[in-house]
Amino acid sequence: MADLHAETPFATLKPVQIGPWVLTEPAPEPVHAILPLPGAHAEASDALRAVTGLGLPGPGQSVESPHLRCLWAGRDQILAVGALPPGAIPPDCAMVTELSDGWARLRLAGPGWEDVLARGTPLDLRPSAFAVHATARTEWHHMAVLLVRLSSAVELWVMRSYAETALAHLRRDMTQLAARHRVSPPQGR
Repeated sequence: MADLHAETPFATLKPVQIGPWVLTEPAPEPVHAILPLPGAHAEASDALRAVTGLGLPGPGQSVESPHLRCLWAGRDQILAVGALPPGAIPPDCAMVTELSDGWARLRLAGPGWEDVLARGTPLDLRPSAFAVHATARTEWHHMAVLLVRLSSAVELWVMRSYAETALAHLRRDMTQLAARHRVSPPQGR
């Protein structure tokens, strides 16, 4: 009988460093979609807050505690990343669906990571427009992505089926940008 075990989309990925940037796969965590029912957003937020101390984030935002992060992922769509207690949100105010295997996540860190991602998205990623704890659903290299701004890095979320394509684009963009910014050694006269 085959010995099957779950693997993340980038299970064999070692940290990739190109120029000043480092690309890694975050540790796997459970991911649940929380979809508040019409008119029940506040009720779902209050129910979650009563159990975890976190309410649902507003549009374009994320909130976190030591064991749970909640990310705005679109209109009436929240992703709960980490330990979401069973029954934390009553079914009469939100639908909760486990999606851990559906997403692939990459973390890009290093000074100027914004320039790497800017090669594939029209989104303004400057800190003044995309601050820490901000999230955005956008297009990146013709793929739908969720970007999550961390204190010194960004997480890029894509559907699992786009994992290899996203990795190839990131490696290419990092390589091209690093090559463009290399300073040639001074030439002798």
